[in-house]
Amino acid sequence: NRGPENHELYVVRDTAELPLRPDGITVDEERVEARTLGVLEPGRAGTTRSLRLRLRPGRYEMFCNMYGHYLGGVHARFLVER
Repeated sequence: NRGPENHELYVVRDTAELPLRPDGITVDEERVEARTLGVLEPGRAGTTRSLRLRLRPGRYEMFCNMYGHYLGGVHARFLVER
């Protein structure tokens, strides 16, 4: 986390657009729970942490769900080919 704020990390199977909570700012974690493969709880700025996952081929999305971060662009979709 090289930024000035705390961040968390969610990794989910990417099957559709991520649903937002009623606040319209954060992802509804309960609605993506069944496709959540890993989570790193919020970590302080300037720290390094690891999350090890074995992912099958498919599309995934990782994102920070701290208030405003997802809509602010702190997310990425990626493809696992093998």
